[in-house]
Amino acid sequence: MIPFYAPKAKSIVDVTCNERRIWAGTNFKVLGIDIDERVKPDIVADFNDLRDILPKHSVDLVIFDPPHLSHRSSTLKSWNSRFGLKVFDEGWTAVSKMFEGFFKEASRYMARDGIVFAKICDPVNGRKYHWQHIDLILAGRAFGFTPCDLIVKTRKNGVIRSSRWIRSHHARKHHSFWIIFRNGKKCQ
Repeated sequence: MIPFYAPKAKSIVDVTCNERRIWAGTNFKVLGIDIDERVKPDIVADFNDLRDILPKHSVDLVIFDPPHLSHRSSTLKSWNSRFGLKVFDEGWTAVSKMFEGFFKEASRYMARDGIVFAKICDPVNGRKYHWQHIDLILAGRAFGFTPCDLIVKTRKNGVIRSSRWIRSHHARKHHSFWIIFRNGKKCQ
């Protein structure tokens, strides 16, 4: 995606780098930021506040891959420590609430016409879809980012399944999205 959408990007920052699986097998020089020091990022920080780390308008390309699952899939304590979800007692909305903070801070450090690659999945839980990609797009627009493209990424292993299900009420997730945003009103 980088050669196609951001061929001239000089500064690339992954603000949710975790174990850097996205970068496995690539030669891109990426500054990795994560809230979890156990994954050994270049910088341990919360993507909602990078003022002391990233100067204004200094980043050409940022990668944002927020958590996609709910506390029903893991313990609350685990999610809070792994992903910095300070408001997770609010359930699914906690993940979507992260988007506003991300875009607010990104609007400060992103270069004019800078690009955001955001990876997102719409989870299903309790027989309800949680349309996080829509929440992400709305948050981006609210802070002056233009959604320019959407790429559907399919899972190699197929559909997610659970041994607890007796009957499935949704097609379940066989995909996630990469949404490409530009900091500004234009897409090119």
